[in-house]
Amino acid sequence: MNKLKHYILLLLLLPSVAISSEKYFWVRGEAWDVFNNSTKLAYVSGYMDGLIFSEDKVKDVYLGGKLSNKQYVEALNQFYKDYKNTYIPAPFAFKVITLELTGADKTKIEKTTINMRAQFAPK
Repeated sequence: MNKLKHYILLLLLLPSVAISSEKYFWVRGEAWDVFNNSTKLAYVSGYMDGLIFSEDKVKDVYLGGKLSNKQYVEALNQFYKDYKNTYIPAPFAFKVITLELTGADKTKIEKTTINMRAQFAPK
C-alpha cells in the first residue's frame, strides 16, 4: 500500500507538461489511459473524498453516491474511449457522468460534452 501511495504522490508531483501542454487539469484521457486500475480507483476515491468537503458538486451539478468508486472508474474508462473526450479533465468528466445518471436530457448531456471539448481543446 505504501508503494501505491508513493506512486500516486510521484504522479501528482510530475510537472503538468509531462502529460499535456496545459498548466491545469493534467488528469485527462492520456493520463487516464496509462493509469492501472489501482491508480484509477485511488484517484476516484480521493476525488470523491474531496467532494465531501466541497458540497458534493462540480459546476452546479451535485454528485451523489449513486455509483461506487469502481463504477465511476468504469464510467470514466468508457468516457475516454471516445477520442474527442481526451482533453476533457477528469473532474469535468464526472459532471457528464452524473448528468447521465440523473437522467438529464440527452441533448443537454451532448451540449455539455461539446462545450467541454471546445473549452479544453489544445490551442
